[in-house]
Amino acid sequence: LALVNTHGLVQVLEVGVSEQAVYLVMEYVKGHTLKDYLQHKPLPSLNTRLQWFEELTKALQAVHELGLLHLDLKTSNVMIRETDNSVALLDFGLETHLLVDAGFMREDEIYCTPYYVSPERIMGDVPDERADLYALGVILYEMLIGQKPYESRSLEELLKKHAIAPIPRLPAQYAHYQPLLDKLLAKFPESRIQSAAEVVELLHEQRLQPF
Repeated sequence: LALVNTHGLVQVLEVGVSEQAVYLVMEYVKGHTLKDYLQHKPLPSLNTRLQWFEELTKALQAVHELGLLHLDLKTSNVMIRETDNSVALLDFGLETHLLVDAGFMREDEIYCTPYYVSPERIMGDVPDERADLYALGVILYEMLIGQKPYESRSLEELLKKHAIAPIPRLPAQYAHYQPLLDKLLAKFPESRIQSAAEVVELLHEQRLQPF
């Protein structure tokens, strides 16, 4: 509940564990998910998408500074508030922690969406903040292009693409963002950007932010 007033995160009203379930009570966020916005054409303006990306990155930074991992970062877990068009990040890792603490899930189990899973998690390595940053890179590509960087109807093929397929090249109009994408989607975590704070710094250094 200490997370209630953290900017960019949905407010948590109550958490609990029963014999059969783990539950979270969160504020009702009026608006649409980022996934909804990216499924409709035309996409929102580039400035709007970059603003949302920076807000999402700062929200993820807050999660990590609180000692949590999200581990299920995806566009359907990001709400755009109808009131002020700002980002509200859902879940932010509390659900996974509660499931592990309550014995409903093992700490080494993968709990995520395959489209956003990092290569090291596929290999069974213990995740850290850099696994969330990989998912953030998937979202960056999705926000720029309107589709995911790796897609397949086969789960096995999809996971293989995350593990060994080349990082996709952005079209010319978005080539300025390729270095950032490369640093987020690096196959090895030690080659990746090491923190959400670094992503924010890079956004400002490259003047990617719209304001």
